Amino acid sequence: MLFKSAKGEECENEFKKVTETYNCDLDKDLLETQLLLFRAKWKKEFKGDKIVLHDIVEFMRQDGYCDLLSEVSTVLQLILVLPATNAECERCFSCLKRVKTYLKNALSQKKLNHLMILNIFEEETEELNLAEVANDFSCQCDKRKEDFGYREFV
Repeated sequence: MLFKSAKGEECENEFKKVTETYNCDLDKDLLETQLLLFRAKWKKEFKGDKIVLHDIVEFMRQDGYCDLLSEVSTVLQLILVLPATNAECERCFSCLKRVKTYLKNALSQKKLNHLMILNIFEEETEELNLAEVANDFSCQCDKRKEDFGYREFV
C-alpha cells in the first residue's frame, strides 16, 4: 500500500486489506487522508523510479513527518515488526503442545495464556522470587489474607 501510494498508483485493495487486518490499530479515515498527503510529499521530495522500504523509512524520519503522518507511521511500524519467517510461530505451537497435554485439556483460555507466557519467558520466570509472588497474591484481599496469611521470608 505504501509503495503504490508513493508511486501514485491506486491502492484501494491494499488499503482495504490493511484496515481490515489492523482495524484496532488504525484510524481508517485519517489513514486515507494521510496517504494522499504522503503521496504528495513523496512526489515532491523523492525523484526516482525504484522505491525500496529503506527510502520510505528515511523519508518518514525527516523532522515532523512521523507526527504529521501518524497513521502512515503506524503502518510502517507494523511492516517493520513483521517476522521474516514463521519460526517464532512454530516455536509457540511447539510450546503449546508441551503445555496443553491430554491431562491439561480442560484448562480455560485465560489459564492457558498465562501458562504459555510463563513457558515462553522461562528464563525470566526462573528469576522470580516465589515468596514475593505468594505474598503479593495473598495480600490482594482480606479473604486471601485469612486463607493464606502473610509471612516474611528470608
